[in-house]
Amino acid sequence: SDKKISFNRRALGYFTYNLCKKYSVTDIQISSEDDEILEDAIVGFLQKDYIFTKYKSKSSFKNFKLKNYKLSKKNQNLISSIEFLKELVSEPSNIIYPETFAKKTLKEVNLKKVNIKILSKKNIEKIGLNCLLSVNQGSAREPRVLEFLKKGFSKKNVDILFVGKGVCFDSGGISIKPSAGMEDMKWDMAGAAVTASIIKYLSNLNTNFSY
Repeated sequence: SDKKISFNRRALGYFTYNLCKKYSVTDIQISSEDDEILEDAIVGFLQKDYIFTKYKSKSSFKNFKLKNYKLSKKNQNLISSIEFLKELVSEPSNIIYPETFAKKTLKEVNLKKVNIKILSKKNIEKIGLNCLLSVNQGSAREPRVLEFLKKGFSKKNVDILFVGKGVCFDSGGISIKPSAGMEDMKWDMAGAAVTASIIKYLSNLNTNFSY
């Protein structure tokens, strides 16, 4: 039939990757007569193919290496931004804390398209973010706030506003929660990590909206 079936094409990549892991496959060939399906399936596969093993000897972030195929620039940017997000949420809180989070994000975002303003504790006090400052009293490290703005636009009138919470380690939970899983409190900055990754992605696109 000439009629195209509508489905989540990236799910083909997810499913294929899961099967490869289940059966310890080390090499796989993916082909399709439809270039769009092939591209999306590979994107889905690559989205799954990431494991944070930075601090293990002879380790690799990926189980598979893409050969004889080049993703579109848009999808290369997508995968890069997703992997940036995964790295941010995987690093321990002695590595990713407000200052290093800000510095790392500054290196990843395309500064030709986006202005980034990093607010110090003094700046935060001036604009009255008192709830943030109250939470920060439990930390030995000073807070930071990152403000992104697409170049050529005023922050008073943007089309889309992204906001993400970035508590790099929720130490406050230790006194009221059991210790099991406490190491996962480093994920309390995932909202800010998602926001930073979205900005990284958008900063490498020609968008017709402001943010």
